[in-house]
Amino acid sequence: MGNRVHSLQADGFTGYPIVLSSDHSYIHKGLGFSLVGNSGSVAAAGTFVISFVTPSGKYVHLRPTSIGSTKNLGLFTIAEGSKMTGGTAATPLNRNRNSSNKSLVTVKTGATISAEGSIKLVELSIGSGGKPNTRSGGQNGENDEIVLLPGTAYSLKFSNIGETDSTVFYFSMFWYEEQEG
Repeated sequence: MGNRVHSLQADGFTGYPIVLSSDHSYIHKGLGFSLVGNSGSVAAAGTFVISFVTPSGKYVHLRPTSIGSTKNLGLFTIAEGSKMTGGTAATPLNRNRNSSNKSLVTVKTGATISAEGSIKLVELSIGSGGKPNTRSGGQNGENDEIVLLPGTAYSLKFSNIGETDSTVFYFSMFWYEEQEG
């Protein structure tokens, strides 16, 4: 991740140049967004899907920053080019609360995959908070950043890989949107 001197400004207290990471700069510009929520109860061997469709003409940098499960182990996958139906429209949160910019990504939670994309960009296990031998910490997502194709549908799928118990998946996704190129 790169850093840059922010508008060649100096800190008012120290006089040192202000340096912001790329992510931080996009947040300041009102182009950084989050989706925070949970799946509700997912039965054993069940799934919860988020439909994530990128806009044409924008590069979307996606980071699954925090994912957890209340009871069972889970599997999280991101597949490119998935076909999905249904779901409930979700409104991404602008990380700069002073900005009126809206995300151009179309997000629906609780979607159904009719044809999963053949390219899996992410496949990772989700630890459980309910069983001591399966607990694991979250992640910050920085190392898992993916620059998504413009005008493309992605399925973000949470699978309950437990055998008998239902679970609830909690998630926080971060992305920023930049012009193509």
